[in-house]
Amino acid sequence: MKKYFLLFVIFTRLESPVGLTNLGNTCYINSTLQCLFACRPFVELIQNLDSQGKFSAGTIGFEFKNLMLNHLISQGSFEPTTFIECISNNSLMGSLVVKSPQDAVEFFSNLINSLSAVDARARELFHVSDNTQVFQPSEVVLNLPAVFNEDISLQNLVKKSFTRLIRAPKILVMHPVRAHLEGKNMGIVSYDLEPIKIGSTAYKMIGVVFHYGTMTGGHYNAIVRKGDKWYICDDLLVQEFTEAKVIEYLKQKNLESYLFFFERIEKSSAQDLNDLFSQFKKSITALYMKALVI
Repeated sequence: MKKYFLLFVIFTRLESPVGLTNLGNTCYINSTLQCLFACRPFVELIQNLDSQGKFSAGTIGFEFKNLMLNHLISQGSFEPTTFIECISNNSLMGSLVVKSPQDAVEFFSNLINSLSAVDARARELFHVSDNTQVFQPSEVVLNLPAVFNEDISLQNLVKKSFTRLIRAPKILVMHPVRAHLEGKNMGIVSYDLEPIKIGSTAYKMIGVVFHYGTMTGGHYNAIVRKGDKWYICDDLLVQEFTEAKVIEYLKQKNLESYLFFFERIEKSSAQDLNDLFSQFKKSITALYMKALVI
């Protein structure tokens, strides 16, 4: 019954995020977590590892699992205090100083690599290489070259960067590198929400981490897709967005589209993925109700 309840909670909450409290310069963590919580293959893997008893108490994996589950069952908002305390000054998080202005890319990479110490499948979900450079096994982010003095769509930026993926992960995370150089104006990287195709592999966007400010300070927030709905997640604030508003948000001059999260569209899909998700959720709900009767 516990298993049915957990699945019921996970697939219900995947459609409606809750806010995360900013514990002092932790907006980069909150924004990245919201995107990860929108990655169904990743959520399923963490739940699977937990059911196998692979997380030891007090480790990053254990606290991340608790964070994910608490976030899924919370109402309104959640304060990730225990998780933040766990990753603070943890050697697996590299040189990250948690409660100070930090980089979302560094946090994401270190978190995935630390979870991979428990099970290599955590890295395999994200591990990517393209036809221009083969990354080391620890690489889970595909860097795209900086764009200066011009605006560009994400589709065109990808085409300019590479033509195919040597390894197409289930979850593709892309980072338009943005070094602020004197005399250079950063261009806007826009996206129209249409599936993006790289070689023979198609991906749909499930989240974006945004940054505005300077290299030494500023603020992060995120937009995530849950089911067929979009939400802006800005620490405690969670607000539903229309597709048109998301597209417009991606064009704002004071924002940097910092991390794009994409989920691979499987070729074997016989129908729209949202329909499959809805059918699966109904099945889980039915199992949960049956378990309650038993």
